Amino acid sequence: FILWILFIDNYNIISQYKTYKQIKTLEEKQVFYETEIEKDSIKLYHLKHVKKEQERFAREKFLMKKENEELFIIKQDDGK
Repeated sequence: FILWILFIDNYNIISQYKTYKQIKTLEEKQVFYETEIEKDSIKLYHLKHVKKEQERFAREKFLMKKENEELFIIKQDDGK
């Protein structure tokens, strides 16, 4: 009976341990994604409501500039 329960049954110790490990990794991923969602929602709020953040984002991502301003793009060589 003990051999049956420990090794042969569908809910044996090995499968229980694998399931336990899988649950732990999924819980860690859940915590990671929840923090990432929180960070991104804060960034989104700032982009929608803060004028300076909108300007900074446009300058960084779309290389926009003000009038009477010069823009220099410096590309780094990766050694390839």
